[in-house]
Amino acid sequence: MAAVLVFSSMGCSSSKKQEATVEGKKAPEETQANRTVAPVALSADHLRLDMKEVKKRFEATDSIYASIKRTPCYGRCPIYEATIYKSGLVIYNGNRFVERLGKHKARLTKDQLSQIADKADAVRYFELENNYDSPATDFPTTITVLKVAGKSKEVKNRVGGPENLKEYEKYLDDLLNGLTWTKVADGNQ
Repeated sequence: MAAVLVFSSMGCSSSKKQEATVEGKKAPEETQANRTVAPVALSADHLRLDMKEVKKRFEATDSIYASIKRTPCYGRCPIYEATIYKSGLVIYNGNRFVERLGKHKARLTKDQLSQIADKADAVRYFELENNYDSPATDFPTTITVLKVAGKSKEVKNRVGGPENLKEYEKYLDDLLNGLTWTKVADGNQ
């Protein structure tokens, strides 16, 4: 996709007409009607740079606030990811063994966003270990992220996470289940 911008300039006319010649012959007088202006083309690279700047500004104002992701296991574990943005926008992508398959969107209120931070404080989320793991690979992993008040934390919980972490994960699930969702796309798009 290419965009074309056309620039033109209007010359000043003096009271005395000047004659133009081409190869020694008198050129026809140029009028506004027959004046042509060559277009100046901008490449798609210029447009991409502009879109990158727009995306950068959007992310600066509406960055990720919190998220929860549940990974596969060797059974019928729910597989989904939900990302919550500072604006309250929530994007959910259900992959398998969930009620909502595909991509959906919803909104949280400012109070609900504050409650996420309050719950994180109550369970001491920022004091948790970054990783609760096990050598057994057939268990699902729950990954939570929180970015609030200049702090950022990601916790991976495959096995052995403490009760306060499980409480926070359940809180996020319950919050998501209480939202009104709008389907955006089918499948894993």
